[in-house]
Amino acid sequence: MHLTREEERFLNGEHGEALRLAMEVLVRVGEAMGAESMVPISHAHVSGVSYFSIGDYGVELLEELALKGAKVRVFTTANPSSMALAPDFMDRFGARYVEKQHRIIELLLSMGVHESFTCIPYILRTPRQGEHLAWAESSAVLYANSVLGAYTNREGGVVALMAGIAGRTYMAGVHLREFRVPRTLVRVAGSVKSRVIAGLLGLRIGAMSSGIPFVEFRGVSPADMPIGAVKQMLAAVGTASDLPMVVLEGVTPGYREYRRCADFVDRHTIRVEELVSELGREEGRGDVYITGCPHLDLEELKELAELVVRGVFDGYKEIWVALSPKVYRLGEELGIVQKLRELGVRFAVGACPVVTKLRLLGVEAVATDSAKAYSYIPKISGVTAVLRGW
Repeated sequence: MHLTREEERFLNGEHGEALRLAMEVLVRVGEAMGAESMVPISHAHVSGVSYFSIGDYGVELLEELALKGAKVRVFTTANPSSMALAPDFMDRFGARYVEKQHRIIELLLSMGVHESFTCIPYILRTPRQGEHLAWAESSAVLYANSVLGAYTNREGGVVALMAGIAGRTYMAGVHLREFRVPRTLVRVAGSVKSRVIAGLLGLRIGAMSSGIPFVEFRGVSPADMPIGAVKQMLAAVGTASDLPMVVLEGVTPGYREYRRCADFVDRHTIRVEELVSELGREEGRGDVYITGCPHLDLEELKELAELVVRGVFDGYKEIWVALSPKVYRLGEELGIVQKLRELGVRFAVGACPVVTKLRLLGVEAVATDSAKAYSYIPKISGVTAVLRGW
């Protein structure tokens, strides 16, 4: 791999051990990926923030980096933590879990990571078309590449943190135009406006695509879909596959050029009516309703509040809403949070139920509007999950 003189100095340890280690990791990963050089990035986003995900070994790695003086060189954000630090739930966890989770957050903040922990980092800083990033949250990666026209591989949490420390990443994968060529054509027949149906659609697209898919819509364009539905669809694609990108007709910047250069090896048609029928076969209700995977934005929070007031969620023991500290503060300023609290809603601020051991909270069954949460919660927590929209 060709390195600039500055990058060589980083790798030689002339700017400290933490930066040397970060460059060593990036060079090794890059060489394995066939990269010929590095590329400066404007934004890194780290995953693996929950103690239930990284455990003691992950904490030890962060401690080691902090001890070496690690500091991020570019704007760096991080995924939500477990619910052990969310004030509405903290008293349900043992002191050990709270302390371990607090230490993870403390260490990341000491390195200069942004304080608003969320899985939708584009609400903190929206990348411009063509910007190079190093993001590790799958749903955010798909949103950045597919909706914003940015360039980021689907990184591991450690690699993304090292990229933040180094201010660059390896130039390979979908940082290169030739690796963004669509290989699978997916035609969607029918209108998709429901968040849940969009999630089921994403699961189907992810499962059937042998390469980056180009998605054509017959019925409604993604440009006409609620942004919450688009987020759900892309998050579900990332759940069912290792894809970093979906080219959405009418949405993805430069989608016409992607269509012209496409090299399709397989073609599929998905009928929305089949997804609706699949949802209708879902049985059960769940004791707790969970929404906010990915985190809700302000418009989604407003919509949710209207539905809660109308009694759409009556019958659930509790309603849990996951969102970023930024959106929570904006919701407070508008009085939305207070209204929802009066109706018994609990908030996982800067936190995520999906990366939390829900059985520790006494939960046996949940309902959710998120196909991603629906897929992961039973595997991570051993809790029954059903899909229910709003």
